[in-house]
Amino acid sequence: MTDQTTRNCHFVSRFLTRPWETEQRMLHYYDFDTRSFGRTSSRSLLAEEAINSQEVENWLSRYLESPLGTVRPRLVVGDPAALDDWRFYRACVLMLWLQGARSSSVGDEASRRELESLAGLSEQEMDQLTAAFDSDYQLALAFTTINGGSFAPLFFPSTGLFSLMVPAPCSATTFTIALGLPVDLHCALIAVPHPVEAAEPLDLSFLSAQLSNWSIGAQEARRVVLPPELLAGIREDELRDALEDARKLVTEMLRDLNSVDRLLAHASSLAGLAAPEVARQLRHELPRDRGDE
Repeated sequence: MTDQTTRNCHFVSRFLTRPWETEQRMLHYYDFDTRSFGRTSSRSLLAEEAINSQEVENWLSRYLESPLGTVRPRLVVGDPAALDDWRFYRACVLMLWLQGARSSSVGDEASRRELESLAGLSEQEMDQLTAAFDSDYQLALAFTTINGGSFAPLFFPSTGLFSLMVPAPCSATTFTIALGLPVDLHCALIAVPHPVEAAEPLDLSFLSAQLSNWSIGAQEARRVVLPPELLAGIREDELRDALEDARKLVTEMLRDLNSVDRLLAHASSLAGLAAPEVARQLRHELPRDRGDE
């Protein structure tokens, strides 16, 4: 089996994009490089030929895709006990953690070797990886806004993951970067870095009005899969402008936050002040300022 290869390897699991499919399992997408719209089968979109060994494909199916596919119906209805089963929780964590390597495996031999190594781990070793992730991040669910039975649906970026900003009261800038993985048209798994100090219980309800735009992804996402609801009632030129503007804003906000982090670290070292004290002197509320522009 190890000498065989799966010819069509998805670097974003096909089952994840199932809610975005239309008839005959087709996906509609926008390509930022060509500024054009496309439509193709989910069998070939977000996939490349023979990038994984059969061992890796089998491992992904057994430990990530099948368990997460089983628990997803419970995630999307907000079942608070959905992640209590360790196998399901581990699958969610590993899917989030490994998506970057899977996306990079298309053109990066080192990422392919990393996946090969991970596929050879025992369950005990996978549990240890999950525990390490759990010590640094908190896993939660976020949902889009629902008004009168309608909602702002999520997109699915070609990177699989999208970055977003969440409040972090113990952070120097009062914001931190979290990672999101869409699991349904209105629901995403969010990994939020643990604060360095005790904080209030994690509440992501504030994301409901912003999650759709964040899910378009930043400039690393070259394509984005479109929700079926967007395919009717809006002209292509209007949708193109909205997607381009949203991605530009997301990219700028994330870049600005990184710049502020570096600035505060430098100011702290020069002034001999702790970062939170510098932050109080340089009050920075980036999302609010951007939203008022």
